[in-house]
Amino acid sequence: MQIENIILYSKRLPPEHIGGIETNAFYLIRFLLEQERFKVFVVSQGNAGFFKKHREMAFGDNKLDVYMVTKKQTKKLKTMQSAFGSSDFDPSRTLIYHNTLDLHPHYERFKKQGYRQVARSGGNDIFFHARNNKTERAAFLKHLNSLDRLILNSEYSLRRSVDCGLSEQKLAVIKGGCERGSVSENATPAIPETENLFSIICCGRLVDFKGLEDAIDAMKIVRDNGHEFRFYMVGDGPLEQSLQKRIEDYGLGDYCLFLGKQPPETIPGFYLASDIYLSSSKDIHKQGDGYTYVHTETMGRSICEAQVHGLPVVSTDAGGAPEMLWHEETGFVVPQGDAEAMASAIIKLISDADLMATFSENAAKYASNAFGWSKVIANTIQIVDSLAD
Repeated sequence: MQIENIILYSKRLPPEHIGGIETNAFYLIRFLLEQERFKVFVVSQGNAGFFKKHREMAFGDNKLDVYMVTKKQTKKLKTMQSAFGSSDFDPSRTLIYHNTLDLHPHYERFKKQGYRQVARSGGNDIFFHARNNKTERAAFLKHLNSLDRLILNSEYSLRRSVDCGLSEQKLAVIKGGCERGSVSENATPAIPETENLFSIICCGRLVDFKGLEDAIDAMKIVRDNGHEFRFYMVGDGPLEQSLQKRIEDYGLGDYCLFLGKQPPETIPGFYLASDIYLSSSKDIHKQGDGYTYVHTETMGRSICEAQVHGLPVVSTDAGGAPEMLWHEETGFVVPQGDAEAMASAIIKLISDADLMATFSENAAKYASNAFGWSKVIANTIQIVDSLAD
């Protein structure tokens, strides 16, 4: 039977929260509202302190009345069945697109109701659950294997998911999601004006697996080799104080600057004002209930976003990050945790204007063709079509 309706559930949606998985939901909803093929119903979590059952949200040029539930309500099967049922969609003609794995205990019940189901995972959420004790892990994997498809963000995430016990036949990989932004002529410069200085940028949370201590070590090496530059870190997080101390200890206060968390609509301005994008992520081994798991950069959306804005990328080989660039064509992939290799790649770029220009041109074309939103959405709809009876 043909799928005519799509119910999309997302834990959060922009502008309330911005992240890779939420951005994916936003663009998918925006596309669905721009076409006439599918009827669309969206359910999302609301803040219990300011809770409204319905909330009008904008997705591009279209607005939609989103059905809101609280975090507590998502744990109740009857509540979620009622939420999805309020769409008045025939389950046999409806796909539930889970933009988070939060509802995994309910998947088998939804399947019995006749819904087909697709979920999208950022990878680390699977590996986080897989750290639990044997009984809980088995139940979690059973729930995920009841899905019709599980979309992952990289071949790296797929390999690890299979190792965890998921059925490879149910898995699909869709990478990326980016588009080139623009900056208004009257906009305040995203980065302070600097004369003839290369700007290196990274965007993301200041957390352990981003490897920013290694990035700062690399900046010291670049500085000690006589190069002038500015390294801008866009984002906030718990490690800012310790990273600031490292910068001060190295005497890099004029070279490495924190710009804090920025509104998502301003991020293209940071890319356009920079020369190089740096992704210094690394694998962090953590302990679960008798189980060691790895938290890492499973894809790295900012890598493809930077490239579509024409930035050459220097990235470590952590997780799925190296899948997001073209080594020695749009940037360089270096070993994680290797500050010397990171610095060497940066120096190679800032010392060769022709190489920088070639990588910049290649990066914009590569990211647009390989990771543009039009391709991501087309691949997603292709999966939906494959589930028709």
